[in-house]
Amino acid sequence: MPPLSDSPLEPDIDVRNCTFTQYNRLFEAHGGTDSNYLRYHFQRFQNTFRRVTETWSGGDGRVVVDVGAHWLHQCLFYALAGCKTEAFNAPTTFRKDRVRQLATTYGINLNTVDDLETGECFYGLPEDSVDIVLFTEILEHLTFNPLRFWKTIYRALKPGGRIVVTTPNYYHINGRAFSVSRFLNGFGGGISVDEVLHIHTQGHHWKEFSMKEVVRYFALLSPDFKCVRCDYTDDSKASERSAGLIKTRLENWFPGLRPGLHVEVELTDKRHGIDLKPEW
Repeated sequence: MPPLSDSPLEPDIDVRNCTFTQYNRLFEAHGGTDSNYLRYHFQRFQNTFRRVTETWSGGDGRVVVDVGAHWLHQCLFYALAGCKTEAFNAPTTFRKDRVRQLATTYGINLNTVDDLETGECFYGLPEDSVDIVLFTEILEHLTFNPLRFWKTIYRALKPGGRIVVTTPNYYHINGRAFSVSRFLNGFGGGISVDEVLHIHTQGHHWKEFSMKEVVRYFALLSPDFKCVRCDYTDDSKASERSAGLIKTRLENWFPGLRPGLHVEVELTDKRHGIDLKPEW
């Protein structure tokens, strides 16, 4: 793959290898951001970018859609790499001047989402126009039937385009699957009732997926979807990994115990569509 072009606005930054401090400076120049959140997730954002761009060919100018773009922490990587970047999120952060200024500087188009379930927010994207859909750390939060949503994504995605999914691995070594006391007491897995009643959020972490479940999820949606990359990942900070040496060694020996899943789903063609119908 040829090198990705640097943004003329930041000619010295190497988006694949920059540090958190260098990256955060771009946000500070526009009024700042939630730096604690960025610091915590920076390694994941950067590693996802590296994995996605490993298999790109040709020049820049790809259309990248970031679903759940929030503070633009992730999609800025792609904007700096010369992509046409479409950011989708609830209007909360997109109303902030600092977010709007950053988006204007780097050519990121902001799209507000009032109702993700219908997918209507994606109707403004031309059919067969999108190369990459970033759907990272979102799948586990969906509490609605997603068929209408995925139909609108399918419509906008080019044949040969990809959906990039990252989500927690249900079988990771510190995951809920290994919460023996919960199972023995009959409290099951997934989000607990205590969390449902005590955590204030619009996006409860309802489900964690196994790799087989993610692959089956997209196979059920349409035969046109094919999972072409399935990686078990650990994108935690180096300090967190070194704190658990035994855990790290186990994850190296048994990748299926790593905390994250990275799945790239290719739309191979558009022969079958998404014909599933909810059964209610």
